[in-house]
Amino acid sequence: MDSLVRGKIPKDTCDLFDDEFVDTCKNMVAHFIEKRGQSPAKNPPLCAFELDYPEESDPIINALTKNGLLNREGDNVKVIFYPAYLTPGDRLIGLSYDKVMMTFDLAVFPSYYEPWGYTPLEAAKMGVMAVTTDLSGFGKFIGDKSDGISVIKRDNRPDRDVVEDLTDKMHQMIMFPRNERVNHRLDARRLASLADWSVLAKNYVKAHEMALEKVKKKS
Repeated sequence: MDSLVRGKIPKDTCDLFDDEFVDTCKNMVAHFIEKRGQSPAKNPPLCAFELDYPEESDPIINALTKNGLLNREGDNVKVIFYPAYLTPGDRLIGLSYDKVMMTFDLAVFPSYYEPWGYTPLEAAKMGVMAVTTDLSGFGKFIGDKSDGISVIKRDNRPDRDVVEDLTDKMHQMIMFPRNERVNHRLDARRLASLADWSVLAKNYVKAHEMALEKVKKKS
């Protein structure tokens, strides 16, 4: 896998990957080589697709550029801005959202506001450690139950403090030893099961019954 993410297809892949997967990887590598050739600095592009508007007007690309995230060879952090839904037919990664998510070590969703927020729950369901905030319904639901899903306190706090907490938490989670990372991934999946519909539906039924009872008493 290390060779694949470097854009090098191993010669002997038949024992690990099928022909379809290898062909997909070759197409991805060719696409990024072509886009890199279009870049003035010959760096891999920030955006994975040709946008139908000028890149300089995109706020995400502007923010990446402003912070020096340019995909230069010596940059420790590389970025792929993927402004499209993940589908097997997107002609780039060619995988579904679920399959892509399963390859992640950490999923970060620093929500400013979410009535519930399904994305960290989806990540945890796939056995991926997740970070969310207490300004999302799911974050409030999880609270501080474990390290498998971390909840950053963001409510009524300065942005600088939130950024520092998020940075520390991300660094802590990616530096876990392998056995500890596996345990946290399992714990994330366990926590996700707490929000299964078969569990939450009982509360909806109970709330409905309580509402009906109050109406009866008023009448």
